[in-house]
Amino acid sequence: MTDLIQMPNNSENFYRKAMNALEQNDYERATIFLKESYQIEPSPKVFKELISIHIIQNKSQAVKKLWQGFLSEQSIQDLDHELALLYVQSLPYLFSHQELLIQLYEIKEYFGRRNWDVSLIAKQIENIKEAEALSKELQLLIDTDELDIKVKQLKELTLFELLKEIKTLYNLDYSLKHPVLTALLSDKEISQFVKSDILHHYVFHNYQVHLKLAWFEKIEKIDSQSLVSYKQDSTYLYIKALLESYTDNNNPHIYDRLLEEINLLMMVYYPFIEEKISDPIAWFNGFLSYYHIEEFEKNETNNQMDKTLRQAIDEIKQFSL
Repeated sequence: MTDLIQMPNNSENFYRKAMNALEQNDYERATIFLKESYQIEPSPKVFKELISIHIIQNKSQAVKKLWQGFLSEQSIQDLDHELALLYVQSLPYLFSHQELLIQLYEIKEYFGRRNWDVSLIAKQIENIKEAEALSKELQLLIDTDELDIKVKQLKELTLFELLKEIKTLYNLDYSLKHPVLTALLSDKEISQFVKSDILHHYVFHNYQVHLKLAWFEKIEKIDSQSLVSYKQDSTYLYIKALLESYTDNNNPHIYDRLLEEINLLMMVYYPFIEEKISDPIAWFNGFLSYYHIEEFEKNETNNQMDKTLRQAIDEIKQFSL
């Protein structure tokens, strides 16, 4: 009897390639592989990854198309908990602003019947109400040419409070949020981290606009279309590779904690990370020294990178104020 030759699971192969691409923050390649996998075998796990990537990249049409296809085969009532949570996150892409609150209240009732946590939905409802209130406030200030009043109020907030308010701003119409966001970008007193967060908002929404940025001691002019996420920056990727190599050889358990700290620091340097970190190895060595993980001999380059490192660390410490 001839043995059967087991063919490779091409869907699973594409899925593994997609996961490898995601580890490198290469969303484009990951999306291609996931689409190939889903076309061969439309499994829920691939669907979940595709939806997540499209949400991260703010690809509303792709989110709509995927859900339309998925829900043509089954009802919302059949979704497992993880898929139901993704559906909740997808709602802003599926319905108009006027319909969104109704949909959220309906899905909240469904979650309640299943004894699932409704905190995420409640938070979205709260966010929409806050956005509506802020929208009315800004429209009045714009109409009376007093928008600087709002900017002054924002500057008096703590870093954490300011980021929370900006997240609400992001939910508003472009005509309302853009004047406020550009005022914050060009203000020398606003945290670099906050400005980085705003720039990423422009990147993820693919807004095509020229911006003025107060970046440390300089005023820079930026074309938003020329920007990419800090996680795609070559200097960041090099430092991340240094961290992977170091932790693999010494202590893999500290990788996630150190990467989280590095991510925060890169946000401070963005969008000119390479300009601030001219020597990634010296900066990384200084990073390990600062956290008492390793000690390195000091030289002129290391001293300069230490100053650059401490500049970012001092700003990140504002989160605890």
